[in-house]
Formats: sequence, structure tokens, C-alpha cells
Amino acid sequence: MENKRRVVIEIFFVVVLIVLFSCFMFFNLYKIKSSVRNNIRKGNVADIQKALLFYHNQTNNYPISKGECIDENSSVSQRLESIEIINKISYDPIYPSNKPVVLNNQNIPKSTANSFCFWYISDGDTYNIYYYLEPSSVNEQGGVAKNSENSINSIRR
Repeated sequence: MENKRRVVIEIFFVVVLIVLFSCFMFFNLYKIKSSVRNNIRKGNVADIQKALLFYHNQTNNYPISKGECIDENSSVSQRLESIEIINKISYDPIYPSNKPVVLNNQNIPKSTANSFCFWYISDGDTYNIYYYLEPSSVNEQGGVAKNSENSINSIRR
């Protein structure tokens, strides 16, 4: 009887250790996946910026938008694809067409916005691309990121 009790207790502790180890590994795997998705986002935005630069070189302006998600159906991607700059637009790996829920009066995502697409705003001379970075580690808390560009014409004015 005593041996059976000891075996049950040992099995219980082994199961607890396996569960704790699994939880630890799951948490670290989640952080790694978030970090990978953030790197994909940054790379996709860089690809879009290159396409916008080529577009600007051909047309002397950027596609105008008061705010829209950059995805395969957006006016921005259609304009870039129409002059054969790109074959297919890059977009957010998880939230390709989720409009930011929290926007200010200028249609810019607030710092509290999360889980949204690549949000594009342009007046033709400048553009801003806003996107959401997931929290992926203790040092990287995530939040709204922004990439922008001014055209040469607007800098000279």
C-alpha cells in the first residue's frame, strides 16, 4: 500500500513538472511567433514603400487616400498594380483588412488601437503607413508603428 502511494505521488509530481514545462514552452513559442510576425510586417511595409517610391518616380506623386487598409482590393494596391510596379501587394499576415477601431479626427490610429491592417494615408506629396506590432517580449511591448515618406517636390517647397 505504501509503495502504491509513493508511486502515485511520484507520477503526480512528474505530471506537474511536464505541465509546467509545457506552459513555459508554449509561452516562449508564442513570443517567438509574435516576433516573427512583427518581422514579416516590417518587411511587408518596406516592400510597399519601395513600390510607392517607384510609383512616385513614374507619376511624381503618391496614391491619394484619406485612410484605407492596404490589401489586394485597396485603391493603393490597384494603382500600384495598374502600372505594373508589383504583381501582388504585401499586407499584414493576420489582420489584412481590419480597419483600426480607434482613430483620431485626422483618421490616424491612436496609440490604443490594436489588431489592424496596414493603414495608408496620403495627400499625394507625403504618405504615412500605420501598422500594429504585437507585443513579443519584455522589451518590445508592441503598439502602433508608423513609416512615412516625403516626396522630393514637397521637401523643396
